[in-house]
Amino acid sequence: MTTDCLYTVLSLGGNLGDVPATFQQAEKLLIDGGFAVEKTSSLFHTAPVDCPPGTPDFCNIAISGFWTGSPEDLLTLTQSIEVRLGRPADHGYHQSRTLDIDIVWMEKTSMNTPRLTLPHPEAANRRFVLDPVQEIAPEVCRELVSGRGWQVCAMDVLTFFYPEDTDLRRLLLAHSRLVTAKALTILVAHPELDLSAEQVANAGMLHDLGVGRCHAPSICCTGEEHYLRHGLIGGQMIREYAASRNLDLEQYARVCERHTGSGITRQEIMEQKLPLPERDLLPETLLEKLICYADKFYSKSGDMQEKELDRVRKGMAKFGKDSLERFEEFHRLFG
Repeated sequence: MTTDCLYTVLSLGGNLGDVPATFQQAEKLLIDGGFAVEKTSSLFHTAPVDCPPGTPDFCNIAISGFWTGSPEDLLTLTQSIEVRLGRPADHGYHQSRTLDIDIVWMEKTSMNTPRLTLPHPEAANRRFVLDPVQEIAPEVCRELVSGRGWQVCAMDVLTFFYPEDTDLRRLLLAHSRLVTAKALTILVAHPELDLSAEQVANAGMLHDLGVGRCHAPSICCTGEEHYLRHGLIGGQMIREYAASRNLDLEQYARVCERHTGSGITRQEIMEQKLPLPERDLLPETLLEKLICYADKFYSKSGDMQEKELDRVRKGMAKFGKDSLERFEEFHRLFG
């Protein structure tokens, strides 16, 4: 039995009785059982998945915290709480219930036994799990969607160019993680997209690589280049890194170059005398469009909370009708 205190994420669902009150009781019983609750998500209402016709909608939350003990011990605790709060010990799946508690993810833990598999094998396919988890633990959400090791390439590149723990690095990582989580959530919701989670995650983490060489003191960027050039600079940095290591990272360099606004045309560059080369810098591939779209929902200043869609639209409209139309094209693809 492990004695480590491991960061853990749980998913709770139910659709019978007073579900919010049941969740509150479950949280208290988890605490009484030794689970140190850190955060609890908002209440999410979701339609039934793979349930009989007429099944009532579910409520779902996620709870993060710390567990000292084995995963099996935690499973025993969660199952006992389910029974205590009205779920029969011998129950079927895909049925209405007062309470269901799943162990979704546990730090440093990968296992597959007859009783328990971690990380939860179906979490990446369940929006009713991912949405609450994203709210309280976005890094866990990304790992659930994409599998362990997805950001090895991205973090190697970021650490090469930003090796020290500075305000700029922390801000860059925070923003990039938000954009990445948004893009990965979209990927889950749109299985028709011919993209891998690894591609999306690396692109999301690297799209703003060039900001550190630009001048924008309000967001900790103390370089000399015009901020509008950060995409071009990031693309150049990725190409130099790739060339020195015989890697093919061109798709990520292109994402850097083409994510500004909703893309910028050669005509816009010329008419507005922008400090950019006179060529189209428009997202063309699905990957480029997805990261460009997800990026529009987060600023690198202020509280970094996700913007409402109407606010994003107003921001795009400030740059002209064409800019807004390009964003609306992305929204039809990914919204």
